[in-house]
Amino acid sequence: MPVLLERGDFSRETAIFDHSVRRGLIGDCSVAWKTGIARTLAELFEEYQERIGEYFDTRLDSGRS
Repeated sequence: MPVLLERGDFSRETAIFDHSVRRGLIGDCSVAWKTGIARTLAELFEEYQERIGEYFDTRLDSGRS
């Protein structure tokens, strides 16, 4: 039996597809779309913050060479 969610209920599976969260993914059009999604995931899910930080550090380091 499918789980019935009330409007505004969030879970890992539904957050990305919720309208307001989806609009947050679009966010600032001046940033690359992958960067915008990475930032949004880091804000939504604390356990991703360290991995996202490492991703940005790696990108910054590679740009300095």
